[in-house]
Amino acid sequence: MDEATTAPEFLPPYMAFQTFWSFIGSLGAHPLPPKIDRSMMGSKSGTDQASLMGALRGFGLVGEGHEVQPALRELAEADEERRSELLAELIRRFYPAQVAVSESNGTKQQLDDSFRSSFDLSAAETRRKATTFFLHAARVAQLPLSPHFPPTRTGSGGPGTPRAKRPTAKRKPPATAPPTDGTAQAAASDARTVDDLRRQYFDLLVTKAAASDAPDDLFNRIELVVGLRPGTDTPAGPSATSGPTSTPSHPGEREEDDPPEGGAS
Repeated sequence: MDEATTAPEFLPPYMAFQTFWSFIGSLGAHPLPPKIDRSMMGSKSGTDQASLMGALRGFGLVGEGHEVQPALRELAEADEERRSELLAELIRRFYPAQVAVSESNGTKQQLDDSFRSSFDLSAAETRRKATTFFLHAARVAQLPLSPHFPPTRTGSGGPGTPRAKRPTAKRKPPATAPPTDGTAQAAASDARTVDDLRRQYFDLLVTKAAASDAPDDLFNRIELVVGLRPGTDTPAGPSATSGPTSTPSHPGEREEDDPPEGGAS
């Protein structure tokens, strides 16, 4: 990588490293244009577009007019292994003080102080983001880092502070209906069946009563169905509710419309 591409004043990027690195990788899919402009970053936010352009200029990958430099062309056209090597060269060139702190097994505070002194970054949040970019880049470039440096989340390119886990509310089991007695259900079903049959029989008798050729004892049957003794206002006994019957006109005979009596043969 050409040393002449080094920018005279380097301002360390403090965007997400993954955004920067994925953009570099996407450039290899097509031949590079003469210049890099924001039309090639259409899916990114305005903030990310501005940060990307600043990082490309800072690392000397594009000129002041966004002209593609040989270093960017080499990065874009390299395979993954070679691209990692080229990234390591960029880190050593633009972060010499930070690499020195790492090689001496420096601490997180010493790394932070190096960003303050090397790049005049007075804002703590800006230093934190710039440090995070550096740590992610160094790990992708497979550079050895001090064991006292903070960890980073793999692939995120964001700050290395672990996210607090949200407490998960325990779900209550769905309410279940109390077990029912199968015998009681069967009895209720049988009762509904008998009531339905009695109602249908009553409707049939009423229909026959409206006809001109209705049998003489038809009204007796209707009274039995509604629970009265034929010819009286007295409620019929328990036997009357078991099913409407009538006295045959002649012994041993059964009326044509009578239902068969239980047990008769």
